[in-house]
Amino acid sequence: KMSLDKKFTKSSFENNDAEKLLRDCYLNSLKLADKYALYTISFPSISTGAFGYPKEKATEIALNTVQDFFDNNATSIREVNFVNFTETDNNYYIQQAKIMFSDLNVI
Repeated sequence: KMSLDKKFTKSSFENNDAEKLLRDCYLNSLKLADKYALYTISFPSISTGAFGYPKEKATEIALNTVQDFFDNNATSIREVNFVNFTETDNNYYIQQAKIMFSDLNVI
């Protein structure tokens, strides 16, 4: 069992291992939610606080990972919420979502 806090350090931002670990946090959570037939899951902006992972990159990873999961899996999950601490964090998600989902009405 590997925990993110033992592997991820601020000096590893440029390292693909940090990106993979972050992606796996979202992916493994989605898999668990689906395993237990949950309909809704919520995520904070993982690793952007105390770990200092760049927020724009973390947002991109989070949204892409969730989209990839839905594109490649039949799932019980019907709603994914991203819960952000600051308005700035929320704006990163809104901006990225508008780019990724231009055909949807993103607020």
